[in-house]
Amino acid sequence: MDPSTNYSEPGYDTNERTQSAIGYSLSHRLNDTWTFEQDFRYSQVDLLLRSSFIFFQTGPREGQRYLVYRDGEINSWTIDNRLVGKWFTDRTEHTLLFGVDYQDLENEGKQNGAGGSTPFGGPIDLFDPQYGNFTPITATDLIVQDINKQQTGYYLQHQLRLDDRWVFLAGGRFDQAEVDSVNRTAGTRQEADADEFSLSGGVMYLADNGFSPYMSYTESFQPISGTDGTGDLYEPRKGKQLEAGVKIAPDDLDGYVTAAIYRIEEENSLGTSQSGFQIQDRERTTAGFELESVSYLTDQLELTAAYTYSDATIKETETDNSERAAPLIPRHMASAWLDYSFVDHVPGLKIGGGARYVGSTRDGTTDVPSYTVLDLMAQYDVTRNWQAQVNVTNVADREYVASCDYWCYYGEAAAWLPASATVGEGLTHKLA
Repeated sequence: MDPSTNYSEPGYDTNERTQSAIGYSLSHRLNDTWTFEQDFRYSQVDLLLRSSFIFFQTGPREGQRYLVYRDGEINSWTIDNRLVGKWFTDRTEHTLLFGVDYQDLENEGKQNGAGGSTPFGGPIDLFDPQYGNFTPITATDLIVQDINKQQTGYYLQHQLRLDDRWVFLAGGRFDQAEVDSVNRTAGTRQEADADEFSLSGGVMYLADNGFSPYMSYTESFQPISGTDGTGDLYEPRKGKQLEAGVKIAPDDLDGYVTAAIYRIEEENSLGTSQSGFQIQDRERTTAGFELESVSYLTDQLELTAAYTYSDATIKETETDNSERAAPLIPRHMASAWLDYSFVDHVPGLKIGGGARYVGSTRDGTTDVPSYTVLDLMAQYDVTRNWQAQVNVTNVADREYVASCDYWCYYGEAAAWLPASATVGEGLTHKLA
């Protein structure tokens, strides 16, 4: 199948989205020890989506299309308040923070069915698609649904630096979440409350020779504001991660090297079943190894290289507890990137190029081959406050399958990414 083949319905399918956001970041020093910080953000999205797609093959050259229809609005706002204290003794340096954050998300809209998809017309020819064989969705086919999520988090974290040799970190967080789903078409309502306490901590040793081993542990909790194919609310996603590694920055190396091993365990993560439906009742385990180095070969030439090994498996607890390889996550990934700065000839100009290798993946019985693509970059400091940059991905315009998760996806073709300019600290303006 050619990547340019269109199985959507021209003139009917659409993806119209208008989004906006506003926020601020406030910091106020109370005294020499304590600082009050507050971050606020409000965002709003209007969406009209009609997307037809091949759900499954019905014959040697035919496929049945389905339709996703969503018309709605999402409003969300978050606020984070925290006190940060810093003080010193003869042997120690302390950083203590505690705070409260709150988030509110409202999703109001209508869609075609609880699962969001429905059969769309008759089968379509996969190699010579003919359009127009469909019946448009009507108002009676839509389900009106409102979903509201409110979450409050209380957190505390303390970092202790001892004798400029040891760094200790310990933290805890307590979340209270409420999710409310109202099906206005059916006149039904579902409510779910969840409370969760999460821990985090770590330790690092700072040696004189630049060798710094560390170990960390983190727990996560994330309520999901959505419903499954039967209209039931999703269970909160939970996870925990254990990591151990080392950071090496010796005096005779103009750069650094980091290495880490890790294990991540997740419950209730979302994914796609082997039948093409989104499911949640599963466990995901990922164990892996990461290696990264940054080194300055000369005053103008910088090399960044990285390698990742991941062994990710999924246990579908709703079936027979059997394990299979997680789709979309390759076992092997590697990349190398070179940056060259024209300090002497064209101050402010930097060019870069590199390669990305993504290993093979597996989705059920489907094997996805590995691929390698090349990228380029050019960056120029116009003034002290303005910086322009343009990126080109997949320079050779290689055609490849990026991944499969029931559906398979072609990788991105050669593309010029929109240029951007950075103004001052942390503010980015789009140029194109």
